[in-house]
Amino acid sequence: MSINTEVQEELEGIAVRCNCELLHADFRGGVLKLILDREGGVTLKECSDVSREASAFLDVVDFGSGHYTLEVTSPGLDREFYSESDYQRFLGEPVRVSWLDQDQKRTDSGRLIDYEPNADGGPQIALELPEGVHKIKLDQVLKTRLEPKF
Repeated sequence: MSINTEVQEELEGIAVRCNCELLHADFRGGVLKLILDREGGVTLKECSDVSREASAFLDVVDFGSGHYTLEVTSPGLDREFYSESDYQRFLGEPVRVSWLDQDQKRTDSGRLIDYEPNADGGPQIALELPEGVHKIKLDQVLKTRLEPKF
């Protein structure tokens, strides 16, 4: 079941009222997962506040045609990228990118050194790898995650 636009917008509003941003909402396998973020990180209290408000709202709109689990979380240390703005936001950071190279899946880890939204052929990123700089078109990217720094 997909999340309709009205529900998505209300969940985004709930997150904003709780001083957060709704990065991503996903409903799969009976689990509605809301991923929150904010400058400085998301607290347990903020997750709890969003969970309480979202749960009340979802009950009113009769979300889901049966039992479901609501999971509210932060993006974590290895946060996934959900929008092109993430590439701009995390320039200079170590990332892991899974992408299609001539129908072959590849995964590279390196430093995100450039994001070109208006490159010829569409948006692309540049990774600094041990063997040099590699450019990848965003339409080839399957998933990008930050590499945690310890």
